[in-house]
Amino acid sequence: MGEEFEQGEAFNMGIATLMRFDKLLTFASAAAIQGQYYNWYQVLSQLKRNLRPFLKEEEYQSIVKLNSQMPPNCWMPGKHSMNPKPIHFAKIAWVLDELDMMMQMFMKDKGLLMPKKDDPSRALLGG
Repeated sequence: MGEEFEQGEAFNMGIATLMRFDKLLTFASAAAIQGQYYNWYQVLSQLKRNLRPFLKEEEYQSIVKLNSQMPPNCWMPGKHSMNPKPIHFAKIAWVLDELDMMMQMFMKDKGLLMPKKDDPSRALLGG
């Protein structure tokens, strides 16, 4: 069914974690390009949850602080998803863009975008 590991061989979730980050970044980029701001927000929220174990407390709090700048009650129901209320559109777009870039910078600093080792499965071990 899956690959068998020899006794004593450590299982490393490095590749699976990097692939999950890649998918989330791909989804975030597609949502941003297509103007699907609520989907973008949801994907960035998932990215934040997945990044949490790798972030220092002050890094995580900077994401929380930026996210708190999202206007309250800024979403309205649309035909197939939630849409930004027109009055909040510019602020929502700015916050999402800044969150996206901030999280990617944290990922870069931690070797989660460009592994520091030849073996990407070792990227999560501290580069």
